[in-house]
Amino acid sequence: MVTITGKSHIGRRSGNEDRFVADSHWGLAIVADGMGGPAAGEVAADIATTVITDKVDMGEPLIDAIVDANQEIIKAAADGRGKKGMGTTIVVADFHDYDFDLAWIGDSRAYLWNGELHQLSRDHSKVEALLAKGDITMSEAATHPERNLISRALGLSELKAANVPLLNTRIFRDEMLVLCSDGLIDAVSGPEIATIIADATPARDSAALTALVDTLIERALTNGGKDNITVVIARADDDAPCRGDIALPPAVSIANQDGRHDYFKP
Repeated sequence: MVTITGKSHIGRRSGNEDRFVADSHWGLAIVADGMGGPAAGEVAADIATTVITDKVDMGEPLIDAIVDANQEIIKAAADGRGKKGMGTTIVVADFHDYDFDLAWIGDSRAYLWNGELHQLSRDHSKVEALLAKGDITMSEAATHPERNLISRALGLSELKAANVPLLNTRIFRDEMLVLCSDGLIDAVSGPEIATIIADATPARDSAALTALVDTLIERALTNGGKDNITVVIARADDDAPCRGDIALPPAVSIANQDGRHDYFKP
């Protein structure tokens, strides 16, 4: 089985529009970063996490649950719950033993740690599009004035299942899956995250994972992070098989403790 733990911090905002799920029993990890201002972003994020959790628990496929959440946010705005134009990012890992489905919309991210930090999700954003075309470098992306502008989110328009990215993969012994909102990404670089996780490894129990989550959030705050910061970590237990020669899933980028951070075009 996997152990999942998470935490959200308001950062330097007046309210927290992030929401998360960290459910080891059901094997579900979610991070949602709401948008739309007070009484809107948090409503969208609440709806997304609640609908996806309920639907997945009832056995609905993950992508269908995300499509349902999108429709429910649109309906809520039309009915006066929250505000028109509210939305949320979403990144979800649905575990079945050590296998898991990973899906996302927006720029909340998923990373796999196995001695290096492999970014599994590809942002739906203008900056990601520029990176993919080779128009900017990773260092330029980190300070780009439009780095927080996303091109897709739940609740803003109709969503078809075919437009939800889905990765089916597996977590192995001594590996961790890290889900986070952009409050972490904007304040802590990939190599920094890799170093923090390496220093905390093996982090074999829930208390150690919680301490690792706290350390990542504290680093974001120390680095001047202003946004809400949410981190969820899932770790395979010691009964999980070793990866051995089994290939890693495709990576968007790979960060190392030595400062290297390589980006791979789609």
